[in-house]
Amino acid sequence: MIQPGNSTVILRSQETGPNRGFVREVDKDNDGTPETIELVPARGILRASKDSGLLALRWRPLSAHDTLEGTADLREPKWSPVNASITTEGADQVAKVSAPEPHEFFRVVPGISNCFSLAAQPLGAKPNPWEIGGFKFEALDIAGAMLPQNAIVSRSGVIGLDVVHTARIHPQDDCNILHLDVRQTSGLVIFEAVGPLGAVMARQKLTGVGTGLQRVTLRGPGGRIHYVRVISPNAVCLIANLCCERTQPSPKSF
Repeated sequence: MIQPGNSTVILRSQETGPNRGFVREVDKDNDGTPETIELVPARGILRASKDSGLLALRWRPLSAHDTLEGTADLREPKWSPVNASITTEGADQVAKVSAPEPHEFFRVVPGISNCFSLAAQPLGAKPNPWEIGGFKFEALDIAGAMLPQNAIVSRSGVIGLDVVHTARIHPQDDCNILHLDVRQTSGLVIFEAVGPLGAVMARQKLTGVGTGLQRVTLRGPGGRIHYVRVISPNAVCLIANLCCERTQPSPKSF
């Protein structure tokens, strides 16, 4: 339960049935009667409806690169990608397919990996936070306060995201392994993978003055990486490339 100001927001979990997710109730004046009640579906759970003679399949995304797969038989399934365009409607991904005859089963499979090149981005200031390519980037000062902006800069012929002191990188996909290509001349850069409960799952250090790009790999043993923290006390570090990997896909069937 959350009480912002004079209102109350209650989230009720629905863990079974086709409508798995949360029910969000908003009581705007705290009189005990919610003015709005909204179903918030779980990620990857398919919902189906008819749309102009087609079957519209909707789901909240599991990753930045979901695939919709289908099979005619669940006893000996042969899953294959569905030939349909995936569009975005609000918070949902949507695919419209011909009504299956006599029947067909569908599932959503998240992307196994997502790589993004910061080195390919235009130079200059970026928002803070900055969401792009399946990642969210936050720039913080030594006290942990948000800086006015992120920035793509060029140093010694390398282009990347400038780590002024601390950068927080949130993968928007489920991510068990994160690879970073960095260029650092700070002499000390610390990389930490943080889990959903706030505990540090993995840590690496780069010491000495690097020459060229260096690869850092952080693994979340048995769990999802919530975000990665990059600390460059001397503020001479660039992040050029990122790759997020899942160790196993987690398909959701319908």
